[in-house]
Amino acid sequence: MLLVGGLTFLGAMGAAVVLAVHHVPQAGPLIANSLRSVIGIEAVARLEETVASLEDRVMRWRAEPPRSLSSLSPDIVGADVAPAPLPAASLAPPEPLAALPPPAEMTVACFEPSEAPADAITAPSAAVPAAQPRVFSPKNIKLPFPEVAAQGDGVWVPVPDPEHPEAAPVMYKTLLHPDPERPYAELFIVAMPSAVIKLRSVPGTEEPATENPDVRSIAYRGFIPSDQRSELLAAFNGGFRAEHGHHGMMVDGVTLVPPRVDMCTVAGYEDGSLQIGTYSRLSALPQKPMWYRQSPRCMVEQGSLHPGLRDPNARGWGATLEGETVINRSAIALSEDGEALFVAVTNFTTARALALGMRAAGGHNVAQLDVNRSFPKFLLFPRDESGVRRPASLFKGFLFDREEMLDEPNPRDFFYVVRRRVDVRTEVDPEQHAVNQAG
Repeated sequence: MLLVGGLTFLGAMGAAVVLAVHHVPQAGPLIANSLRSVIGIEAVARLEETVASLEDRVMRWRAEPPRSLSSLSPDIVGADVAPAPLPAASLAPPEPLAALPPPAEMTVACFEPSEAPADAITAPSAAVPAAQPRVFSPKNIKLPFPEVAAQGDGVWVPVPDPEHPEAAPVMYKTLLHPDPERPYAELFIVAMPSAVIKLRSVPGTEEPATENPDVRSIAYRGFIPSDQRSELLAAFNGGFRAEHGHHGMMVDGVTLVPPRVDMCTVAGYEDGSLQIGTYSRLSALPQKPMWYRQSPRCMVEQGSLHPGLRDPNARGWGATLEGETVINRSAIALSEDGEALFVAVTNFTTARALALGMRAAGGHNVAQLDVNRSFPKFLLFPRDESGVRRPASLFKGFLFDREEMLDEPNPRDFFYVVRRRVDVRTEVDPEQHAVNQAG
């Protein structure tokens, strides 16, 4: 009788832990960190993989049909007043930008092609309109696995800015189902124009852990700086804990964790531009970054899939990462021309499925960010009933704290996105555009 009672108690405790991890934002990290101090880092990693495997088996048994983006998009901006997706013809950019070539060896381009004549960009400057708008219009994605796609997969839907819902959107969202063996694997992607937004990296109050005392000079650690909030568009999670790979991070000249030459690196520069690639490649560039954050080895670099992800049966890939573990993941990517930034959060995905999905969307250089139930998230910042801005998940099912980043400091590092303080409708330099096209 005592044995039965003990087993019942343990089962109830296990169920309570699972529910807490799935529904309470800080429950997963608290439980995992507590266990690491008792049974060690490797044992906790194996336990997490075992739990993920069991969840994957349950999802296979449930055999539910793929879900659509519309069913997984919460009402954030006034009954979700985002306009319906525009027909492909109306998404074409203006003529001076239209002749940019599509990414080499890609199944899709970042922009719709135009029917403008080829000589439209080589005309003398007098024939070019004085103020052509830089229009960001992602091209609908060719589905990597149509057999598991839901209605609307690969179609980019405009995301209104909650702070300025009347303004032209600079963010677009879509959903892919990137795993033919798992119709429940969901890859949510947000696309943004690099020329219009600025990305920044913020260290958390606890992670990445650092021994550099100069970190005390970073006044906004764990927060989105107050002087950036008027232009704030979105925020999303950062990378792994320092003990899980010792991936480097530097912000405003302060090195929290030294860089590893073989790790994938997201780097931001003084002019607002971005680069993603292996640190040894980026460090050879003449321009030096204002900040960088590292992740495991690049999933995709210069259009090529990492060799460890080419085999569907490959078990391990990258530091502290099991390629076949089916978990929530996140990633960041740049298009080949650098004009589009992609951010993704996922449910029930392998590393290979995430990499293939991001490449299908147009990611030419792809870095994985944090993983597991508690961390991947993509947040907007609408105002609540009292007029105070609060985080809100752009997609259903992702955990977040209603106070994080603005009112309460984040223990983990994260990225935030602001609108650049420039006129979006910038003049196109025809000579420079011709150089870009030739190169």
